[in-house]
Amino acid sequence: MQAIFKEIVDGEDQKVRDRIARDPSLVNLVATGQPKQYAGQSAMQVAVRTGAFALARFLLENGADANFVDTDSPSGWAKSVLHDAAVAAVMRSRWVKMTINKDSEKEWSVRNSDADADEAFETLVALLDAGAVVDAVDSKGATPLGRAALTANDVLPRRRDDQPERNDDRPLNPELVHDLSRIFEALMSRGADPDQVEPQLDMSLTQYYAHRLVGKFLAGEAQPDPAS
Repeated sequence: MQAIFKEIVDGEDQKVRDRIARDPSLVNLVATGQPKQYAGQSAMQVAVRTGAFALARFLLENGADANFVDTDSPSGWAKSVLHDAAVAAVMRSRWVKMTINKDSEKEWSVRNSDADADEAFETLVALLDAGAVVDAVDSKGATPLGRAALTANDVLPRRRDDQPERNDDRPLNPELVHDLSRIFEALMSRGADPDQVEPQLDMSLTQYYAHRLVGKFLAGEAQPDPAS
């Protein structure tokens, strides 16, 4: 693995910044060799996928390609860096998980910090501001909004208004509503359209998620559960 990618993965941000200062052309270097999980990715793409968001924005500010696609990925799944940033922003949102407290009681706790959510979201916005194509389609036929919706469906409470018997009791917390709402708004305000046919689904996101919580976020109508 080239040195710059090892430094990104190891969290050695200053070494990466110093290296770019010495040789600006490295900003768009593509990873080769081992480990295979990074092969075919640009430096900024590796930074986004490993959660080095401040570094990803630094690379973008220094000429990294906002529309890079890892077409040489060994997995064969080619995605734009905007796809990765949209998924990362959702995964770093403040969703809740079940934990056990000191009294051995089950309780819900927020998964990520305010800083986690903000760093990932700021990177998504930076890419959009830099001209990342908002309706780009990955090699499996999904747009960035489609990937964001799919990931959000995984972190949201399971609530289907057509199958209420399958719903879970995970709360919809205000932090998650805030974080997901701004992600969807950022994408849609730049032209992502939930009513257009999503190639992978052969229907629109609005149709596909009509009976799920994600549909409310796509419509801008999501509200947190009332405080207990």
